[in-house]
Amino acid sequence: MPRRRLAPLVCLFVFAVLALLVADAPAKPGFPGDDGPDAFNLGSLGAEGLPIGKNEARAFGVPEGGAAIKLVTILPGGAGERAGLKVGDVLMALGSGALPQKPDPVYALVDAVDRAAQVQNGSLDLGVFRDGKKTAIKLKPEFLGKHASTCPVKCPRCDRMGAQSLEWLAKAQQGDGSFEAQTGGLNGHVVVTTLAGLAFLAAGGAPSGGPGAEQLQKCLKYLLANAGKDDEHGLGKLGGSGGNWNQINWQLGYAPIFLAECYRRSPDPAVKRKLEELRDLILKNQEPSGGWAHGPGGPNALGYVELEIMSNYCLASLGMMQQLKIAVPAEPVRKAMAWIEETSGGDGGVGYSPNPGQKGNGDPGRTAGAIVAFSLLSQRNHPFFPKMVGFLDRTMADLPHGHVSPVMHFLAASVASCHLEAKFWQKLNDLFQLEFLAARRPDGSFSARPTEESIALHSNTDRGMGPAWTTASYMIVLQVRKGNLPLFTGMKKR
Repeated sequence: MPRRRLAPLVCLFVFAVLALLVADAPAKPGFPGDDGPDAFNLGSLGAEGLPIGKNEARAFGVPEGGAAIKLVTILPGGAGERAGLKVGDVLMALGSGALPQKPDPVYALVDAVDRAAQVQNGSLDLGVFRDGKKTAIKLKPEFLGKHASTCPVKCPRCDRMGAQSLEWLAKAQQGDGSFEAQTGGLNGHVVVTTLAGLAFLAAGGAPSGGPGAEQLQKCLKYLLANAGKDDEHGLGKLGGSGGNWNQINWQLGYAPIFLAECYRRSPDPAVKRKLEELRDLILKNQEPSGGWAHGPGGPNALGYVELEIMSNYCLASLGMMQQLKIAVPAEPVRKAMAWIEETSGGDGGVGYSPNPGQKGNGDPGRTAGAIVAFSLLSQRNHPFFPKMVGFLDRTMADLPHGHVSPVMHFLAASVASCHLEAKFWQKLNDLFQLEFLAARRPDGSFSARPTEESIALHSNTDRGMGPAWTTASYMIVLQVRKGNLPLFTGMKKR
């Protein structure tokens, strides 16, 4: 399967930017084991693990064609803890057979445990290598029931699991209404609070009442007070002089999405004033090229300015405002869409920027985000639109291997699928249902997953941003087709 990469220095810079998002404090572990290896979460097993190499696996007696996973974290409250699994155990057999090497041992394990969880009093025999010998362990996962054919919509199992995850999010909300970006900083808090608010809305909540109303009211109050503010303690101080470390455009791209959905439900003049304020800042911060940087201030420490994914969020927000009859001038939008098309190498894939070395690095996550932006701006007839749709269709399997943040790409693709034919959501679900199941933890939160990029650069943005970031993002992905975000997704309630 092909992998699309940027130059290592660009990757490293963007990892630093997104993982910190104006950090002003040392990172704090948000998940058990987050200060340890960048490992795969193993879903209903309640553990994290890493596949081990062939030679080491052979030393444990793994047969040809088999695989093994070394457990690096046992999560509290999970099936693995109840079964007596330990850190350092090497899991090498499922039932009477070996853990398969292909297509992927991690998801083979997740699938086997999930199948056991679909049966009342279900169990799964695991073969484990521990303390120099093989041992058998019987795993009894929590009974979750089967998925509905319409999963995750109108799926009682997903609804139960979703309720637990929303309960986790509710407990994670801070006193001022914000949700923590694990490394701190105003930009990160605004972004994660936006995502958490969207998760509660996607579940059917509303600030005016019903489930999640209290959390939504707090989100709204926080964003009205803080979205669009410069962070006096952010990357400007951390980065020092010589590079643009202003990251405010992340706030400007994200916050209006939640605010616009709230305004659609209840046209509060205060929300409209905030949307107009953020619109003016978005337009002010647009670069002469038509794209957007992390923030204003010219070239960053690596000498480049714009990055395409930022343009997706800014344009999506402008499109949602436009749908609410908030005036958006046509020329900046036209210029931005032309800039996005210029990033492509001609195959419909959206690149990092039109700059040498960044143009043509088509990425399905960025492309999905651009599809959403064009759709919200009523630009589906733009000649570049069908090319982007074709590219996403061809490369969707590469979503988790895209640049920097798998959960960001999953979110973009899930919303894009709402704007496209139903086959796109079906394809997304078929490809990644096990991925989504793998990410969920026993307490209802969702974890990060390693990628080739995060392993090579020793930095995982999703893990660094923390559990509120990943949990809110996955909850939107899994609920988005319920139709409770009609402005963002273009879908009516189902």
